[in-house]
Amino acid sequence: MKKHLKSIVYASVVSASIVASSMAYGQLPAIQHYGGISYITGGFGIDESTAIKEAMPRHSLVLTFASSDAGRAAYISSVQVVVRDVNDSNVLNVESNGPFLLANLPSGQYKVFATYKSITKSASVLVKDDQSTRVVFDWPFKREQSESKPELNRKSEPSNASDYIPGLEVMPSSIKGQS
Repeated sequence: MKKHLKSIVYASVVSASIVASSMAYGQLPAIQHYGGISYITGGFGIDESTAIKEAMPRHSLVLTFASSDAGRAAYISSVQVVVRDVNDSNVLNVESNGPFLLANLPSGQYKVFATYKSITKSASVLVKDDQSTRVVFDWPFKREQSESKPELNRKSEPSNASDYIPGLEVMPSSIKGQS
């Protein structure tokens, strides 16, 4: 009886651990579509960010959006993204809901335009079969118009401190967006 009770307790602990660990990982944001292109956008919060980072290798185009100044960086959202093919036709025209946008594009050459606070940056990308092409777009950190101090107070935090990422680095395999 004791041995049977130990087995039940052990099985219960293992089951609870599995449930708890599966709850610890965030789910991906909903898959969306623009024409025939499927994409995911989001990535705020540790769970969603982790889920998106794990999904990156399964997408042909991975975009990351950040704003930085003197070694400090923060993820940003509300970036208008337009992807055009070699015929200058829009294949994707969406706004990001977070610092990441993952899209499944067919193989080919594309021009990616990303606009944040009226500043547009662009990058030419070559998407290949079974390979993930990554681009990081980084805008300079700008103080809001309502702030009157001429210099950035380096000790202040961004408005949403949970989105602050000290020393955000560009991934070596990425292409930095051009102005």
